[in-house]
Amino acid sequence: MGTDTYRTRLERSGRGWFEAARIAASAFMLLYVLLPIEGMAQSSSAVTGVVTDASGALVPGAEVKLTDTKTSRELTTTTSDQGVYTFRNVPQGAGYILLFTASGFQRFIINDVQLGIGKTETYNAQLSAGDVSASVEVTSTAGEATLNTTDASLGNVISERQIRELPNQFRNSPAALIGLQPGVIGNNVGTGNENRVGSVTGARADQGNITIDGIDSNDVATGQAFEAIGNLPLDSVQEFRAVTTNPNSSEGRSSGGQIQIGTKSGSNAFHGSLREYFRTDKTAANTFFNNRNGIERPKLQRHQFGGSISGPLPILNLGELNGPLFKSGKDRLFFFFDYEGRRDDSEVTRARVVPLQHVREGRIAYMNNAAGCSAIPV
Repeated sequence: MGTDTYRTRLERSGRGWFEAARIAASAFMLLYVLLPIEGMAQSSSAVTGVVTDASGALVPGAEVKLTDTKTSRELTTTTSDQGVYTFRNVPQGAGYILLFTASGFQRFIINDVQLGIGKTETYNAQLSAGDVSASVEVTSTAGEATLNTTDASLGNVISERQIRELPNQFRNSPAALIGLQPGVIGNNVGTGNENRVGSVTGARADQGNITIDGIDSNDVATGQAFEAIGNLPLDSVQEFRAVTTNPNSSEGRSSGGQIQIGTKSGSNAFHGSLREYFRTDKTAANTFFNNRNGIERPKLQRHQFGGSISGPLPILNLGELNGPLFKSGKDRLFFFFDYEGRRDDSEVTRARVVPLQHVREGRIAYMNNAAGCSAIPV
């Protein structure tokens, strides 16, 4: 009797914990769904194109599927009466596949589709008559992107490889690479006039705008161009786009340049990395004034180190009372974590005014030297 009562209590407590966990998870998911998503759209991409047959006639009603090979996420749409298809608010990145199918035509596949942040990419398809089980595959190569015919904005995408390999002195923000764009005065030019540092196509430097994953990240306290709140490790950035002319209304915070930064995310496979960037005075040049005065180079020992890990995130198993506590998050939930530290051992040469010997001795009276009009100590 006592054993049965104890077992019943355990079962009830187990059901109670299970129900509480289910309610908490449901509330969390509801909160996530209700969060505004307008901000995320600013840092996403879009894909559009026209589907035709071999004669150039439009193909309405064709099914178009966009697949992210990293996460297995699939988006599906159909072409309009004008043969046009469009996918909006797609996460930026590489490794997408476009699949076109229509009755009476062979399948048409475009591999390695690359979507730039804040851009609308155009990929057209020409279907050939034949069995739907047959396929025609093509591979999109870097630099093959078509002209931007969807809006009037001008700006290039800086890829993850460029961010990782191009020199960046402090490695705390990819925005330092905006000088690669035409019409931009880089952050190391014109430092005597802060209104020119980081100026884009003649606009004031403080009219620049920077967003990270669609979130306003401008540090208004500094008043300088493209200064984000907090440092952003370069190895955590997927890519960024610098719009220098005619930004869209979704980016219309300021009249200057617009920088859209997209961070990395996880995938179905686990990935990790370790890094160390070392800088020393042995490989640094001395300043002009130090060389003129015979002063050695200031001491510098800088270590920037860090690492990252990403992959599928385990999900709390709410479907089975007696099943495992967690189940795999593949194709569903992903994470990306990055840490970076910096340690500096450095010195800086400063010029200081020091008193002469007679001032140290307290003789600070002066007399006028008549014609020369120069003051000399008494």
